[in-house]
Amino acid sequence: MNHNMTSLCIPRINRNINKNDIIKRFNELQIGNIEKVDIIFKNNEKGDKFYSAFIHIQWNDSELSKYIIDRVTNGKDIKVIYDGLMFWKVYINKSNKNKHSFCDSVWERKSKI
Repeated sequence: MNHNMTSLCIPRINRNINKNDIIKRFNELQIGNIEKVDIIFKNNEKGDKFYSAFIHIQWNDSELSKYIIDRVTNGKDIKVIYDGLMFWKVYINKSNKNKHSFCDSVWERKSKI
């Protein structure tokens, strides 16, 4: 896998979070250049409305970047603290360019537990 093309997925974000908030926090991590953030409005099976975010990164060679890439490509998540004790669970984005299905499947599995 070309890790320069590895993008990340936050399955669920608060309505008050915008692209600039996500870009700012990920820039603070110094893991690479944030090329683009997509925020997608979704509905689950129950009709609940929520947002998911997709972070497209040009990764650098830092130890933290390597750690994150290793962790998410092995099916694990990372937690990114963004406000006090608030955090995002972040996963690898396994979807193709036209569909953001991985976040759907992660969120649906978690919400059924």
